[in-house]
Amino acid sequence: MMATIVAGVDGSDGGQEALRFAVREARLRGARLRVVTAWHMPAGLEAALAALGEQADGVEIERAVRIGQPAQVLAGPARDAD
Repeated sequence: MMATIVAGVDGSDGGQEALRFAVREARLRGARLRVVTAWHMPAGLEAALAALGEQADGVEIERAVRIGQPAQVLAGPARDAD
């Protein structure tokens, strides 16, 4: 059974160094390397909505999180908006 080494990367210098280390270890051990990055819903959306307080009472709010450049991300949902 082949061993597996897992390395997490996040774009930081430390993450890149961890990846280099994991590659060396995988080579030494003849192991498979599984590289993982994590992503979660930005807290900024929920914080912005929470800051509205009672101003948003009675308004149906649809949350949407998209990956991409802001202008491109907003253009799609804006097409059918009033």
